[in-house]
Amino acid sequence: MTERVYSISEAAAKVEVESHVLRYWEEELEIDIKRNDMGHRCYSEKDVKILQRVKTLKDKGIQLKAIKDMVHRMYELLDEGESTEEKNADDAVTELIAESENTEKKTIETIRVSSDVGDDSRIVDFKMAQFQNIMDKIISNSIKDNLKVITQSVSAAVSDDVVKQMDVLMKEKEDQEEARYRKLDATIRELQQTRQEVAATEIKRKKKGIFRRKQRESL
Repeated sequence: MTERVYSISEAAAKVEVESHVLRYWEEELEIDIKRNDMGHRCYSEKDVKILQRVKTLKDKGIQLKAIKDMVHRMYELLDEGESTEEKNADDAVTELIAESENTEKKTIETIRVSSDVGDDSRIVDFKMAQFQNIMDKIISNSIKDNLKVITQSVSAAVSDDVVKQMDVLMKEKEDQEEARYRKLDATIRELQQTRQEVAATEIKRKKKGIFRRKQRESL
């Protein structure tokens, strides 16, 4: 039986986001969405299912950087499910998300807050980079180890202000990228509208020419 495929607008409706958001996620998460002969995106049931889970994670405040590795693991689990049982694959994906959320919570709870960082912006930048490096390693290791609960404590000299500032900066970056894709989407629509108007004008012009020629011939 032929697999059902969705256009980008249909997929966006099922995921409950705008089309430009799917384009943005495709690039940031490095998702390989197939195209048809006309170059239009074709989303499979598997793509839609995973994108729905991405939205769930985003709604819970998880950044795309942390979601990226999980997405590729989700595809692997669903591919394995095609040769076994689809329900088992779905359960594995759900477990993957739950384990990742637990890992993130445990990581934040184990961070030891140091004394005041001070007003030196260079120190703040260093702490942010240090914290980001730790988070990257934790997420990577947790996935490689089949998302086993991290047993060792994570110690880093960062303050609550630094953690909050890092989250704000990362969210601002994602918001800016989404805004860029939103503008691109609007530009594409405007170009399509302009082409339609030009085509309509050309048709009217040709009809007028034919009408005038017939009038001259009848004289």
